[in-house]
Amino acid sequence: MALLVILRLLTSFLSLALLGVAIYLGWSWYEGDAYYNDDGLLVQIREDWRLWAAGALLAWSVLGRFAMGIVLGRPDTARTRLKLERGQGEFFDTPTGATVYVER
Repeated sequence: MALLVILRLLTSFLSLALLGVAIYLGWSWYEGDAYYNDDGLLVQIREDWRLWAAGALLAWSVLGRFAMGIVLGRPDTARTRLKLERGQGEFFDTPTGATVYVER
């Protein structure tokens, strides 16, 4: 039971970390890198991989529940039917006057 709580806590932190990295990559793509070219003009260069990585991490953060549902499977909905067979039993009278049925 305690292991399950720890595992859920760690996966929650991992999910928040993925969301934070996605936000950082999106922000760093938006800011870009500013350079002066040979003519003295300020040029802003944005690396496209940062935008794609941010989008993929955001999609995983939002839609990851559905992907993990496929990986982990679904709970069993079919009722388990056990056929219990009764053994040979005996009735006993108790000192209080009640009758008890006992199987061996």
